[in-house]
Amino acid sequence: MEGQSVIIYERRKQFMGDGYINIDVAKATYRKASDDWKLFWMRRDMKWHGYELTMFHEDIESVFRCVDEDECCAFWG
Repeated sequence: MEGQSVIIYERRKQFMGDGYINIDVAKATYRKASDDWKLFWMRRDMKWHGYELTMFHEDIESVFRCVDEDECCAFWG
């Protein structure tokens, strides 16, 4: 959680060493005025961009389903 946002990340083992790294893949921000969630994806420029295919969701479960299905390979490559 980060303010009104939920960050979804992938935890990977480091290439060299024994540690792990977290890679941000999606962010959902709750918009109180419209009572919905806006979905973003992390592009290679390391900035959040609105996920244009299905940007707005009624609930957080819908966001999780969208990220999990990853219809356009934006989140998981």
